[in-house]
Amino acid sequence: MRLLLLVIIAFIALNIVASLIGPLIVLAIGGILSYYAYKNLAKADKSLLGIILWVIVGAAGISMIVGALPGFVFIGALIAIVYFAYTNSRTRATHGAPVHKEYESFESEWRDITNR
Repeated sequence: MRLLLLVIIAFIALNIVASLIGPLIVLAIGGILSYYAYKNLAKADKSLLGIILWVIVGAAGISMIVGALPGFVFIGALIAIVYFAYTNSRTRATHGAPVHKEYESFESEWRDITNR
């Protein structure tokens, strides 16, 4: 039952991550644009028009990054939830199994049976 619940949680998380592919693409494009603008601004000559152009391109890239950050944070939260659900189910599965009293010490019971 726990495995089924874990599979359902993972399936829902995968669907949500798949729906957030668009914001992640925008985040990547904004990062590339900002990096490219920074590199060209650093090696730009002293022309005022070139500096203003690369500052505008960099500002556009940064605004794209800021707009896509909630999707990135949401994906990180989903990954954390699935991880903790998985580790919690694994620890419960290994340590939570009930042991019946009659099977606690099989060796001593076997000795009692064979000594009779």
